[in-house]
Amino acid sequence: MSKYNETVNNNLAFVKQFKKVLEVANFLDYDFRTVEGDLTLYTLSYLHHSPFRFTLHFIKTLLHKRRFVIEYDKTCAVSVVKTAEHLYRDNLAPLLLELDANAIEYGVCTCNRSETFDMGFNRISQSLKLKFRIITLIKLSELPMIFSFGLFKYIIFLYYYKYIVQVDRIELERAVLDVITPKLKIVISAEVCDTYSRVFSRLAIDANLCSILLQCGPLFKDRSVEIYSIICTNFFAWHMSLGFFDDLMKNGEFQPDYDLCFGSTPRFTNRNLCLHKREYDIIVFLPWINFLSEVQAINNEILTTIRAIQATDLRFAIKFHPASYQGQNMWLESKFSELNILDSNASSIELIRSTVAVLNFGSTTTFDAVNMRVKVGIVNISGRIEPDSIYFSDQSVFNIKSVEDLNIFVSGVGQTSISDGYITEVSGNELIDLIKFELQK
Repeated sequence: MSKYNETVNNNLAFVKQFKKVLEVANFLDYDFRTVEGDLTLYTLSYLHHSPFRFTLHFIKTLLHKRRFVIEYDKTCAVSVVKTAEHLYRDNLAPLLLELDANAIEYGVCTCNRSETFDMGFNRISQSLKLKFRIITLIKLSELPMIFSFGLFKYIIFLYYYKYIVQVDRIELERAVLDVITPKLKIVISAEVCDTYSRVFSRLAIDANLCSILLQCGPLFKDRSVEIYSIICTNFFAWHMSLGFFDDLMKNGEFQPDYDLCFGSTPRFTNRNLCLHKREYDIIVFLPWINFLSEVQAINNEILTTIRAIQATDLRFAIKFHPASYQGQNMWLESKFSELNILDSNASSIELIRSTVAVLNFGSTTTFDAVNMRVKVGIVNISGRIEPDSIYFSDQSVFNIKSVEDLNIFVSGVGQTSISDGYITEVSGNELIDLIKFELQK
């Protein structure tokens, strides 16, 4: 099991135990599910990996008041929730084209956050409205859970949960409630674990509105743990995810409290799928490297890949992941005197249309390239990705397991034959049909 899988599964086990403590203390009414995704994937991982830095982050956040303001057109019946820029651009922006084509009016909800230094007065005063007490949670927690987690880390977590997570949730609810008007009927998001998106969905459901959540990336057993706690009335999943949900439900691990819809999302059914002029022979999409990544193995694969392409006369470019940290980018740039680096916020889909081939290290761009019939290879020299992974569900995807495989892929790029006309459009109006149905209610 990879470091990432092991960490998130440990986080998931802890969250299950913590929820039991909250339940015994009658504190679950604070809508734990809206914050569960962020806690499981990010907060707990950060705390485990770097408790000292996390503590400093907690102190800094505690001393600042956060204010959330949502920009939105209150006259629209459809609200599209914008979170991370790359998720919006690749998953929701194509949907907006479909909505425009079907004359469906919508508004894009953007949440703006500001912080002001106030010595912690706001967070302390807001926390007084919360009934639960940290000392109560400690008393009700079983000793094995506390000591397996770490006493210091557990106490820091409890304070962070009360003064940061719950206070921010309250502020977000205030901002979102202002958007939920009688005119609103449908809320659409492509963010599975973000607290803002979850608060929006929860309040929409409480108001008897339709909340549609789009799958934005591949789902993996033992890794996509956020799927257990998503909030929506309709989860619109990719066709290829049918087996993922089948396995979960057959094993009795999961019973969704929302409608599961399988279809082609606008990401794959965009009406404008014309290939652009081929500006590049290869675009290399670099992965998001964080403290749970197998950094050394991935870095070695990145260096090997770039050197292999540089040994040819192919036109190639590099695209950093939008969430990658600056230190990682600077490290790579220091290794090579000249690199054609693309804007990390540029649309991956638009870039794929302008290249003959794509290389990545396990990325959603694999499915975009397959959909657009662009040659795609996944650099997997270290064997990080299992051969039965969903990334290789399409036989056209190259599993690059060695330097020799990499050289074969690169040398074959110039011989790739791809139609220069329009790509055959994937049929799929299921999502638009669902939206129209809900609007007619």
